[in-house]
Amino acid sequence: MADLDGVPLERVPPRHDGLAACRLCSSSDAGADHDWCPAAEGLVCETCCRRVLLGEDTRLYAIAATRVDGDDSVENLSIACFGCDRGRRWFAEQLQRRLDGGAKPC
Repeated sequence: MADLDGVPLERVPPRHDGLAACRLCSSSDAGADHDWCPAAEGLVCETCCRRVLLGEDTRLYAIAATRVDGDDSVENLSIACFGCDRGRRWFAEQLQRRLDGGAKPC
C-alpha cells in the first residue's frame, strides 16, 4: 500500500456525449446543420457560418488571425473558408449572382 504514492495516477480523458455544439453560439440544436469549420477548428452551425461569411459576425476574424502568420485576418479567414465545402459553395453562389447580374425582370 505504501508503494501506491509513487505510482502516477492515470488521467482518463472526459467522455464526449456525442452532442454537436456550435463553437460560436454554443447551439446544440440537431437541425442547425453543424459542420466542421477549419477557421474555428470546431463545429459551427449554418447560421453562424452565414453570418461570418456575410461579415456580420467578427468572432472568427480574431481566431483566423492566429492560424496563419500575418496581420490580415480577413484574408486568413477567406483562405480557411476555401478549405471548407460550405464556404466554397457560398463563394460560388456569390460569384454566380455577380455574373448573373441579380434577378431578371419578368
